[in-house]
Amino acid sequence: MLRASIIKNLKYLFVLCFVPLFARADIGIAVAPQKFDLVIFPGETFEGEIRIKNQSKIALPISVKALPFGAQEGTGEMEFQKPEKSSPVFWFKFKKSEMILEPEDKKIIKFEIKVPPETEP
Repeated sequence: MLRASIIKNLKYLFVLCFVPLFARADIGIAVAPQKFDLVIFPGETFEGEIRIKNQSKIALPISVKALPFGAQEGTGEMEFQKPEKSSPVFWFKFKKSEMILEPEDKKIIKFEIKVPPETEP
């Protein structure tokens, strides 16, 4: 079924990467919605948005990306993978993917997923 195929192929994550990369209890980012359950057919485009909030007391550089991921064998932890040339991550376009998020500031990040017409189910 096409729906199952697209959902299977869209196992990608909107990743908010920020610096500093080390863990700190005083740094926090809220993201909503946390996931999208979409059915997008070949040749169709979906436009959406993600809302983010810097919950910390310091400004944070933000980078938004779509990346393929899987689970590490044995631990089940998330593991990012290198996208293949034909990967659906290249269907994602972000209106603004790099920014500085000031303390307690909120931003809306608009994005588009454009499935090429030649995509097979």
